[in-house]
Amino acid sequence: MSVDRTADHDVWLEKAGVLAEALPYMREHAGETVVVSAASGAVGSVVGQLAKAQGCRVVGIAGGPDKCEYVTHTLGFDACIDYKQHADAASLSKALRDACPNGIDGHFENVGGKVLDAVM
Repeated sequence: MSVDRTADHDVWLEKAGVLAEALPYMREHAGETVVVSAASGAVGSVVGQLAKAQGCRVVGIAGGPDKCEYVTHTLGFDACIDYKQHADAASLSKALRDACPNGIDGHFENVGGKVLDAVM
């Protein structure tokens, strides 16, 4: 069976283009806390690693324990919150406060909805 991966590459290039447009606006500095939603995805994973390279503390949000483990152990984020463990934005917001005791200095939004509500 042959698989056409052209569509996959188009999606990746589109996401990379969005990331390239966003990078000039990332002004976080060493020691600041950045939250990244969809942290295990193509864009979120790169944003988080770039923030880590700038010396930021990075907290990811992902869906499921396997994704959170990937985010922290493989990508090197400081923490990851499994949004699936939280029934509503209030619960997720509390988890964010616990993971970000000094507040959130920057947020890269990939998802919207409950996740964005919790960060705000």
